[in-house]
Amino acid sequence: MPFPSILLSYFYEVFNGEQYIAVSDLSQLDRIKKHASSVGELGKKLKYWDYDEVLENHEALSAVNESINRLGLVPQGF
Repeated sequence: MPFPSILLSYFYEVFNGEQYIAVSDLSQLDRIKKHASSVGELGKKLKYWDYDEVLENHEALSAVNESINRLGLVPQGF
């Protein structure tokens, strides 16, 4: 069975193509890991990130950004 193209859309290139991050739920990440291990160097370059953790980090960074803006620590337009 071919690897679902929807999962491939979650690969993001980072570090000038040296590594990749797969972002998905845990069950999909398991499928991605299995597939990546059979695709040459991809298995070595791929990192896995649960999307729940991505959302938690986004919320935390948004809260920090709001605090910084509220305190006026960054000039307007920066």
